[in-house]
Amino acid sequence: MVENVSMCTHNESCVDGQIRESVTCGSWKLIITFNQSNSTYLSHYFFLSYLAAPLNGWVPDEKLPCYGLPGAIAPFGFFDPLGLTKDVKLGEIKRFREAEVMHGRVAMMAALGYIIGESTPTMAYGMDVHHTIAINQLPEISNNIAFFWTVVFPFFLTINFAESWRANTGWNEPGGPGPLFTLRESYYPGDIGFDPFGLKPTDATEFANMQTKELSNGRLAMLAAAGFCAQELINGKGILENLGF
Repeated sequence: MVENVSMCTHNESCVDGQIRESVTCGSWKLIITFNQSNSTYLSHYFFLSYLAAPLNGWVPDEKLPCYGLPGAIAPFGFFDPLGLTKDVKLGEIKRFREAEVMHGRVAMMAALGYIIGESTPTMAYGMDVHHTIAINQLPEISNNIAFFWTVVFPFFLTINFAESWRANTGWNEPGGPGPLFTLRESYYPGDIGFDPFGLKPTDATEFANMQTKELSNGRLAMLAAAGFCAQELINGKGILENLGF
């Protein structure tokens, strides 16, 4: 029984000929789905379901920026000068966070890859360092048929495997209960279940702190990777070479 109706929220969507209305009040959600064909209602039904348990200790709160997801850090706190998250629904906020986390992880590997790939001995370029700059290495290696099959092809297979894992873990599948291109309600953005060293905290506060640190490093890495790319395009020098090392 809902005691405070003023706290309820209403959403409406139309996907694949189905009109779905949902009313959320506290921890309860009422979903009403209408099936349409040729502008006529064929059938309708409704059910009341109890919402899932908190995700890694996070309970969405529409009164907080980004529904209370971690990531607001000093000195700016919650920083959104363009208002990209204003009046955005929970599902879209989760997609934004999923994109930010994944791009941050890729950027952290990329920033490290720039330094290692340019300034250490490699299988493709031998023992000499300060060889071809990073942004030119993939095209050059791809032109060598031996390195294409031993380096480039396994690299792309690894990317495909990782993305398939992420899609199957976090995203609604075609024909499933949720609309396409949306995250599962039970999925926490970025948590694909890959933790071979058991570093994920079980405490909600510790998890939020760890994710805030990951987001901070990821944001810095995205700026760094973009800066590395711009610098190499401008003067054609490797990162450490440009710094005089």
